[in-house]
Amino acid sequence: MYKKSCKSKISNLEINYPDAIKKSILFYEAQRSGILPETNRIPWRHDSFLLDLGPMKEKLHGGYFDAGDHMKFTFPMAFSMTMLSWGVLQYWETYESIGELENAVDQIKWGVDWLVKANARENVLFAIVGDPKKDHDYWGRAENYTDFRTGQMVTEGSPGSDVAAEVAAAMAAASLVLTRWGDESIYPKQLQARAELLIDFAASHRRMYHQSVPILAKHYKSSGYKDELVWGAAWVFRATGKKTYFDLAKTWYNEYGMAKAPLEPCFSWDDKTIGAQVLMAQITDDLSLRAKYQSHAESYCNGIQKPSKALYTPGGLVYLDEWGPIRYAMNAAFACLLVSDQKRRYLSCTVKIFIYQRLHKWSQSQVDYVLGAKLNGFSFMVGFGKKYPLRPHHRGSSCPTNITEVCNYNFAMTKERNPTIIWGAVVGGPDRHDGYKDERLQFRQSEVALDFNAGFQSATAGVLHHLIIGGAKEVYQFQAAPVLAEEELTTTNAPPTTVTSSATQNYCFLLCSFLLFNLIAI
Repeated sequence: MYKKSCKSKISNLEINYPDAIKKSILFYEAQRSGILPETNRIPWRHDSFLLDLGPMKEKLHGGYFDAGDHMKFTFPMAFSMTMLSWGVLQYWETYESIGELENAVDQIKWGVDWLVKANARENVLFAIVGDPKKDHDYWGRAENYTDFRTGQMVTEGSPGSDVAAEVAAAMAAASLVLTRWGDESIYPKQLQARAELLIDFAASHRRMYHQSVPILAKHYKSSGYKDELVWGAAWVFRATGKKTYFDLAKTWYNEYGMAKAPLEPCFSWDDKTIGAQVLMAQITDDLSLRAKYQSHAESYCNGIQKPSKALYTPGGLVYLDEWGPIRYAMNAAFACLLVSDQKRRYLSCTVKIFIYQRLHKWSQSQVDYVLGAKLNGFSFMVGFGKKYPLRPHHRGSSCPTNITEVCNYNFAMTKERNPTIIWGAVVGGPDRHDGYKDERLQFRQSEVALDFNAGFQSATAGVLHHLIIGGAKEVYQFQAAPVLAEEELTTTNAPPTTVTSSATQNYCFLLCSFLLFNLIAI
């Protein structure tokens, strides 16, 4: 019964969510810096920025480029790794069933490996690598940049509680992913030990990181560190099981007024309030505490769904900020999917179904908007669907495919499409009226970034998971992603995305078995 029902649903999905997840992972691979692995799947990317060094010759190559530039910003990179890890942990079976679990684990590990380098010594954490002005003045390939770059760090004398706590969260979350993946080395435990030291550092030496590294006041300026302390401690507790960290998170949660998650500021690299609410509800065994945290998170999701409380575009995207609005919508969608999961798990059947479906359907509507369900099929993910951005603000993909040709700011200003498709990159998004200017220098709309994709990827995995296990009433028509004639102009093709019938059956069997198991458990 379950297998037949599941097979019907997956064979009738209209939007190819598995392909969107696959392409999102490819985007991160295109953002890799340092010495690329032999398994590199991005043919136009090669080793780069090998001269990223700290003042004491600390090796800082590796990690991910932040956006369409070549900067490395620790705060948003760490947040992205935390969000991706959370999504993989929550929707493990979905990643496994679409054949992307190994790639997702590699995606997370690549970022966290660099965070370990950035945490060069105890109570030392590099917060930035590169000079933002010099970097932004350079429009060219990463591989052609050969100058030395250095980093700036937070220390005991010039601390950064926000960035330190976020890196603690990322390391703790990643350790859980690696442990579940079957990593029997000491690495997951080392990540947990580092996470403990970092959250202790964040708590004992308090200051916003841009006050210690002034250049960051213009790039990812922090609004405060209290939410990160709660968030970081909660993740360290989840990874280590040490009650001390839960008690800290609980105390700080109450002390810092985390009960209310305003729609502004948004759930993002800078504000973790709603994330902390959901996470606290997940990790506590105290029924009254769980109900409290859950009600706080649900209040946020109820509010954000109401046009009277949150601005929406005519096409239905919740519009929380003009600069990269999709990132905020996707983070909110992911958070509300997690709230939906909690509802399904703990409420009685007579109550939970409506709430579960309502939260899921709203989150799905946000993901579907990004993937082209509105605006005449225009997708905000590069390379997905029939119509998508052709001129994203991204240096590498805008340069000529012939690497002997010079690439400079002329290629930023040209109206020609990018010669190379940066598969899976989610652009910033539309204006409040659903308008989108497909121009590189309209960077508030056309730039791509690590944190744009992190919430999107986790939300998409959640939508797919919920659809297959019966969280939504509607049935959709599944289709392989179409290939455009224009794509023949490029020299870069994505790996095959076709889902075979055997893969479909396996996907169905695994997820529906998971559903049956949980139904029995409930």
